[in-house]
Amino acid sequence: MKQRVRTRRLQWLMVLSVLLVLVMAPALPALATTSVPWTVRFTGVIDAVPATSGGAWTIAGNTVDVNSATRVLAPYLTPAAGMWADVEATPEVTSTFYLASMIVVNQPDVVLRGPLQQTPSSGKTGWWIVAAQPISVTASTRVDGHFGSIGTPKEGSWVEVTAREHNGALVALSIRNSQPAPAVWLWGAIESESDASLAPSVWTVSTIPISITASTEISGTPGIGLIASTTAALNSNQTALMAEDIQVQWLQKTQPVTVTFTGTVTSLPPMPPFGPRPIFPRHKFPAQGQLLGVWLVNGQKVMVTPKTTIDQTKGVVTVGADVQVTGTKGANGVIQATQITVLSAATPVQFDGKIESLPANRGRLGIWSIGAYSVTVTSSTRIDDPYFVRVGAQAFGEGYQVQSVITATDITVLPTWFLP
Repeated sequence: MKQRVRTRRLQWLMVLSVLLVLVMAPALPALATTSVPWTVRFTGVIDAVPATSGGAWTIAGNTVDVNSATRVLAPYLTPAAGMWADVEATPEVTSTFYLASMIVVNQPDVVLRGPLQQTPSSGKTGWWIVAAQPISVTASTRVDGHFGSIGTPKEGSWVEVTAREHNGALVALSIRNSQPAPAVWLWGAIESESDASLAPSVWTVSTIPISITASTEISGTPGIGLIASTTAALNSNQTALMAEDIQVQWLQKTQPVTVTFTGTVTSLPPMPPFGPRPIFPRHKFPAQGQLLGVWLVNGQKVMVTPKTTIDQTKGVVTVGADVQVTGTKGANGVIQATQITVLSAATPVQFDGKIESLPANRGRLGIWSIGAYSVTVTSSTRIDDPYFVRVGAQAFGEGYQVQSVITATDITVLPTWFLP
């Protein structure tokens, strides 16, 4: 009897096992071909190309799978290691590969735009110095003038160089005159990089050394072989480049690039000319009132909206306060802030006295001498009443002091007839 029961149990277990296999079987192939629901776009150096069509490429250290559905565009080119490629792909769940939907192959053209500092003493061939970088100019280099200039670019003017790497140096394909710009611009491949949090450090972009500082803004995830757009300033000796902004050409379409940086608030939206001063709460709170609008933090425009959370636990937001900004950078360069944290606030001060001197400009922006105080007035300062502003009038106000600099948040000016 016991043997029969055991046999029946075994039979039922076998039936259940078969049913489970039949249920799971259709799902297994689907799991193998399912991709995560986001795509990635990046531009990088081609490390390896398969000998036959199809198969896996290696681009900027990433394995990129190519199948019959992948569009490979290489106009007038045979894809080869060393060229650059624009890639659109999806990560595959069951492997570390990316499955490419499109690959566009380009020539590895490095572009440098900056001031022309030195040219050969005779002729055009030889070494030119552009934005502190040596550029080899050969008889094959096309040198011409644009933007209203005629002939060979002159020292001191701005030029745009298109070049390619050869034996560790940049050899110019073309050099043309360019309009002066606020910063040097470089388009090239990241050849060495380090953790941005370890700044200062030096990266190499297409043979060019770039100094990274704590104020350098880096968008995207850096990686060897990825292409980057870099704006930089020459140092005080005009001998090296200091990176201001690096935009790595890596974008996940469903996730905007997040930027986080620290700096000093140099400007806030203008205060209303009349009415009560806004109250700045000392805790986390959605931005409101006078805080809404465009801030300047270390010269960077930051857009603050009602969706921005501001943490004022360590102090109130004022000109001179040190803050950490997190947000997404738009195509216009403005950061849409999602979170701002006050790291340290300026010291609140009060001042009063007779106005001894004023700036000569119409807006009275600049240094005011009020009694024994030197007070900086900005576009964010509220002046009550501006019609009475003149040398000799009595004034009092409030502001914030950073080191020895006092920045006024509001000033009240009394009419001269009010003086005793």
